Amino acid sequence: FAQKVGSVNYFTPLIDNKEYSQLIKGIFDDEGLDKALANYEVLVEKISSYKYEPWMQDLALSRACMIVAKYATEVKPERKDVATAYMTAADKLLKSGRDKGAPESAGAILEALSNSFWYLIDGSLSKGMAFTKLVDEAYKAHPEDFHVLLMAADRYLHSPGIAGGSRKKGLSLFEDAEKLLEEQK
Repeated sequence: FAQKVGSVNYFTPLIDNKEYSQLIKGIFDDEGLDKALANYEVLVEKISSYKYEPWMQDLALSRACMIVAKYATEVKPERKDVATAYMTAADKLLKSGRDKGAPESAGAILEALSNSFWYLIDGSLSKGMAFTKLVDEAYKAHPEDFHVLLMAADRYLHSPGIAGGSRKKGLSLFEDAEKLLEEQK
């Protein structure tokens, strides 16, 4: 049977992860790259105490690495080495998580993010273009995954029309995601 669009969220356990939340909060509050790097190290140290499945630990750390790498490109563009190191680690963790049995959609969405973030770091047009294809494939195969829904919404909203973007479709998908969140309250 088909599951409702956006009804699966493999990253829900991270809601209760204090160290992951602190990392994200520090980045949103723009506490600086050194603080983000320190918060990431605390997350690495503490993640095993949450008793996640091994694949989840790897994907959570992969996602965190990507977030730190993207932040590094924003606050310290001259520190491309930091962003590159964290993206390299993110890709290794993603592969490890997949090898440990991560759900296909969870891995697919991180692979798309990886391509997008690598594009920001090294300007690789092939990685930037791969993002759209990966998101489209993930949404076609796994519309039930909430993060795939969000990524598809973002892809449609921000891609130019020539690349298949549609502001109307993107906003519609974000509205669907918002409705799902309201239903879960």
